[in-house]
Amino acid sequence: DTSLETKVTASAKALTVSAAAVLPTLNPIGNKTGNENSLLEFIISCLNCDSTSASNLPSGSTYTASTKTYSWTPDFAQSGSYSVTFTATNSAGTDSETITITVNNVNVTMTISPSSNQNIDAGDFINWQSTPSHSGTIAWNTTTVAGACATIANVEDPGQTTYNNAGTCDVNATLTVSGGVTATSPTIRITVGGGGG
Repeated sequence: DTSLETKVTASAKALTVSAAAVLPTLNPIGNKTGNENSLLEFIISCLNCDSTSASNLPSGSTYTASTKTYSWTPDFAQSGSYSVTFTATNSAGTDSETITITVNNVNVTMTISPSSNQNIDAGDFINWQSTPSHSGTIAWNTTTVAGACATIANVEDPGQTTYNNAGTCDVNATLTVSGGVTATSPTIRITVGGGGG
């Protein structure tokens, strides 16, 4: 029956068009809260979506579309509220949700080591380190309180100060992290020998 065949074909086409026209659905994400210097990570999900994306990302944060994963470790200068939009897409259209990510300020007491007197050879270095670990932009600075045996080789983290001159000097180190976090070590006495023969 040609008439029946025509109806069946038309119905199949209608079903195909209807299926293609289903909009994607982004499952509710909700607002998120985290702390400075701590990882905030979550996975989004969607129905009938071909792809997902995120926009208006805060500095330092990432969204990986292949795993639908948002990840961010805010530094000590990033407390506050941030609006981020997530979008699910297919050929029929999009579905989006804008959430607020709130980053709480964290007051951190940094501890610098070594905190006791040190004996080294000329040309060796003191390896300054801080705890707890931290994110963000950092800078080390050493101050010679007395004596004149220090030559600063670099100010990376962990900070290294190389001592080229034999003698004794009293030194402390200061660490500054973006966001205004600072810490200063106790003043320690460094005795620098002449080095190995």
